[in-house]
Amino acid sequence: MISIRAGRLAALAVALALSFSISVPAASAADNLILNPALETAGSGGNPANWTKTTWGSPTPMFAYPVAGHVGNGALITFGSNSTGDARWAHDPVTVTPGTTYTYSNWYKSNVATEIDIQYINSSGSSSWGWVASLPSSNNTWQQVTANITIPSGTTKIVVFHLIDKTGTLIVDDFSLTSGAVSPPPPPPPGAPTLTLSANPTTITAGQQSTLTWNSTNTTSCTASNGWTGSKALSGNETVSPAATATYVLSCTGAGGNISQQVTVTVNAVPPPPPPGGFSEGMVTLSFDDSWTSQYTTALPILQTAGFKGTFYLTTEPIQEGWDDFMTPNQVKTIAQQGHEIAGHTVTHADLTTLSRNRINQEIKNSKTYLQNLTGAIVTSFAYPYGSLNNTIKTLLKNAGYTAARGVDYETLNTATTDKFDLKSQCIETGDSMASIKAQIDAAKANKQWYILCIHEVKNGGDQYSTTPARFQEIVDYITSTGIKVVTVKEGRALMSN
Repeated sequence: MISIRAGRLAALAVALALSFSISVPAASAADNLILNPALETAGSGGNPANWTKTTWGSPTPMFAYPVAGHVGNGALITFGSNSTGDARWAHDPVTVTPGTTYTYSNWYKSNVATEIDIQYINSSGSSSWGWVASLPSSNNTWQQVTANITIPSGTTKIVVFHLIDKTGTLIVDDFSLTSGAVSPPPPPPPGAPTLTLSANPTTITAGQQSTLTWNSTNTTSCTASNGWTGSKALSGNETVSPAATATYVLSCTGAGGNISQQVTVTVNAVPPPPPPGGFSEGMVTLSFDDSWTSQYTTALPILQTAGFKGTFYLTTEPIQEGWDDFMTPNQVKTIAQQGHEIAGHTVTHADLTTLSRNRINQEIKNSKTYLQNLTGAIVTSFAYPYGSLNNTIKTLLKNAGYTAARGVDYETLNTATTDKFDLKSQCIETGDSMASIKAQIDAAKANKQWYILCIHEVKNGGDQYSTTPARFQEIVDYITSTGIKVVTVKEGRALMSN
């Protein structure tokens, strides 16, 4: 098959309107051009009737049918970490009319970003390909995607693919392809007044200003109330300086009726000055302990999607000896190649405070040497097993070439003057509330401090030190929403003053 990626370089124009979780009227069996759209009828070879498994590139996917779908049966694709290209379930080609707009939709559940592409087939049987939509992860919940597709000249048949090209899973169900675009909402009655009112910014600190901007049509007069008063022009802007949170209302009148809009400007108190030892800005670090496989299979794709780099504190004995549920050497090399920090966590995860000086040196030096030889990266960060440390251990770490070391379960933030060999962190447990984690992130940003999260297994049904994939995704999403700087431990340590 010709590469869909190559086809994009000469992509045919596709008129589409894309939305998520939109309820649209279900097409009747006569209207829906896709045969067996709900995947309820089984075919041969592990396929639904009128559907086939297709791939591009060199993937090694796992296809499964039937599985639990949105309603009834669904079809699954699991895309392996060693895959290149993409994989998809393909419906039988459907006959279409050039110049006609069709509405496509399906339901999907995924834990990674996916994509919708289209194959155009002309009367001679030749094909070209185009991109339709890029979809975010649905966080393993069912969502619906809808798109309008206008058929280019010369096309007689099409196949629309919902594909996966990243390590993860995709389940699809309930497909529809019908003639006609999704109808837009009807326009307002002729002569009806319209009004927009906005504030920029909508959140200020006491003493700052916000600008109100409004525009009306089919109106003859406008009057302000609540946070402001008096007659206003039919369109314009005005600067306001509220001392406290205020809601501004504007009401306009025209021959076609009356209309009113409001906007709220939130006023925050002047923040207290940051505590001594703050950084130039707040920071957060996502660190991972003990070399668990789930950190590679579940947490790493979420980090990659968000564009974040983490610090992986690796215990080396399970990696070297191939223990179940722990990373392989190749997985460790992949983490390093993707730009994440590789850090030391001893050979056997021993409590260093219980060992002789010679044994401590073996634990910290041998693990460091192994990881450096495996990845080619210089290892400078260390995490104390169980958070156990003393001055002797600190000295031996410095002598071994480490420049920073992290403890556990302090639930406090680091400043620019924190002891580099006693960095504070919060090791997430199942009993920790998201509210407390978000509060630490907010405090780090507000006070220009450094919050280090310590994460163990990322899985469902784990022990008290595990984190579910959904909770880890929520943490990453919240960090993204705040705009706080994300650093590795090595990067954060470089910004410290001591």
